[in-house]
Amino acid sequence: MPFGRAHLLAAAALFVAFVIESWEQLALIYVSGDLGTAFGIDTGRIGWALSAVALGMIPGSLVWGPLSDRIGRRGVCVWSLTAYGVLALASAASPTFSMLMMTRFLSGMALAGIYTVTFPYFLELLPSRTRGRARSTSPSAGRSASCWPSASPGWSEGSAGTWSRS
Repeated sequence: MPFGRAHLLAAAALFVAFVIESWEQLALIYVSGDLGTAFGIDTGRIGWALSAVALGMIPGSLVWGPLSDRIGRRGVCVWSLTAYGVLALASAASPTFSMLMMTRFLSGMALAGIYTVTFPYFLELLPSRTRGRARSTSPSAGRSASCWPSASPGWSEGSAGTWSRS
C-alpha cells in the first residue's frame, strides 16, 4: 500500500494521543508543589499521583484490546477518548487524594484504548519494510513535541521541582 492519506490520519491520531498523555503528565508536574500543599502529601505520594495514569494503562490495554474486536477500532477510539476526557476532568475536581488517585488510575485505563487501537492500525497501514522504523520513532516524536513548554522562554523551575510561568 503506497503511503497516503490513511497513513497521515493514523499518524496524526497517534501523535495527538501521545501529546495529550504527555501534556497531562507535564501539567501535573507543573502544579506538583501545589498538589502537595492542597492534599498535605509528601513527594513520594506526589510521585504516585504522577504514575497513576501509567499504572492504569496496564489493565486498560487488556480491556480495550478484546473490546476492539467486538465493537471495532473506531468505537474504541471514541469511547476511550470520551471516557478519558470525563475522568481527567473528574480528577481535576477531586476533593481528596484517594479520589485523585482513583480518577487518575481510571483515566489511564480509559486512555489505553487509543493506544491499543491506534498503534496496530498505524503499523498495519505501513509497508512492512518501514514498520520497525515507524514503531520506534512515533513515540519519540509525540513525547518530544509535548516537552516544548518546559524549554520555552518564560517557564522556570521553582522550589521543589515545580514549574511556573514567569
